[in-house]
Amino acid sequence: KGFSIMGSDSGSQHRTLAIAAIALGKIVELGLPADPRSYELWYVYATGKNQKLRDEIDAALRGDSTLTESDIDRLHAQYISPTRNAGDLDRVANRLNDEVGQVVKMINAAVSSVERYDEQLSEGTAAANNATNEADLRRVIEDLITATFSMERENSSLKEQLEASRMRSEKLMQEIEAVRVESLTDALTQVGNRQHFDDTLTREIARAGQSNAPLTLLMVDIDHFKRINDE
Repeated sequence: KGFSIMGSDSGSQHRTLAIAAIALGKIVELGLPADPRSYELWYVYATGKNQKLRDEIDAALRGDSTLTESDIDRLHAQYISPTRNAGDLDRVANRLNDEVGQVVKMINAAVSSVERYDEQLSEGTAAANNATNEADLRRVIEDLITATFSMERENSSLKEQLEASRMRSEKLMQEIEAVRVESLTDALTQVGNRQHFDDTLTREIARAGQSNAPLTLLMVDIDHFKRINDE
């Protein structure tokens, strides 16, 4: 009951269609819903790129055994969701890194603008000291006023750009937090997964050590949980 489609051109239409056909064939064979979660699981299975997933599914399908929708949810949460979360986190992190790069460019532009304005003030001061008549002094003052207005406009534009960047960064941080929470949550039960347990236990042990407070860990084993899981 194992399948594998390999080829040198991973982007080949024929290869991807063959993989899709295998995935849909397994869904039909096992009488499973053809929903995106199930299709994604069987597509990864058909590629043969996740050997642990293939081994577990093949072992479950030996003989007359089959897979339930709950099994599909569990397998998806175990083998598919973590890799997708990692990819989502990388994409958001790259966008945040790009945003930081844009802010650095804006700040560099603002520094250059301030330096240019400082030079104009110095030149204006020197020109004012060397002015020999009222007309020359008026021109110097007009140039300084123009430079000041220009600097004010640039500062206003920079303020708007930084505010827009701040809002985009906050949204990206929210997306990162959402991915982090999802990576610590079991997709089937919507409770904390093993990673969440390990993180929490480590944090609580450290907290108890700092405060010399007692720490109690209660572990409960539920009999026949597969039946609960299936139902």
